Amino acid sequence: MASKEINSQSHTLPSPPPEGLRRSKRTKIAPLAYWRNERIVYTRAREGISESDNTLMRDIKKVPLQEIVEVIHVPETSRNENKGKTNKRSKARVRLTTQEKKLHANTSFDYESDPEIDGTEWFKQKSLASEIFENDETMTNKIIAWAPDGGNFELPPDRDEGLLGAENFKVASLFDTDLNMLAAGLLDFPTEGFKSLRNTGESLFIFHVARGLIEVTLNSKRFVVTRGCSFEIPRYNIYSFKNLGHGSARLFFVQCQFNEN
Repeated sequence: MASKEINSQSHTLPSPPPEGLRRSKRTKIAPLAYWRNERIVYTRAREGISESDNTLMRDIKKVPLQEIVEVIHVPETSRNENKGKTNKRSKARVRLTTQEKKLHANTSFDYESDPEIDGTEWFKQKSLASEIFENDETMTNKIIAWAPDGGNFELPPDRDEGLLGAENFKVASLFDTDLNMLAAGLLDFPTEGFKSLRNTGESLFIFHVARGLIEVTLNSKRFVVTRGCSFEIPRYNIYSFKNLGHGSARLFFVQCQFNEN
């Protein structure tokens, strides 16, 4: 490690200015870098005042005055070398901090598999039932919630016999007590699974992607949806689904039935 060079400079008070000019008597010194041990060396000023004075000025003259002997600066080259080394360490740390923030932001907690969350004890039964009002006076017991792994998946009951070998998906009905108006459930697609073109007829469908990568065909329009996406299939339209992912895919759906009468 190279030793630091120290420059010492002596500064004395400036000579009195010509008659009629007012000039500051303060000694001008460049700013010091105290963290590099740059400093000013002082000594007690000479007191050559002999005249007697009983006024306030006499008390001021008794204050120990100081004058500058030298100013110690560290050469600019040493500062630049140290600054370059510090910047390298600082930049490296900034890059590390940014990566840590990105990693933390991309880490999502798996709440579904945490058994310690208070209020999720019903997950073990896969569904939650509760007493609810059926009308203004009558109460009944009804399933109001399903766990992430809940639902009984079966082959869709209304598929044509000719499509049994072509289609590859299962459906789980979750909320179906009001089938004449509304129903909700899950569609599960294995790898390369798909649902052939269907006509919605009098029904309107709302879908939400719970898992996977799915290609949607709506009439002549094709688009891809992933986990977190939601989309609608309106009435009187033709649609189909295809699993494009490497694993299984799952859609949550709500079907609304309209009766023109």
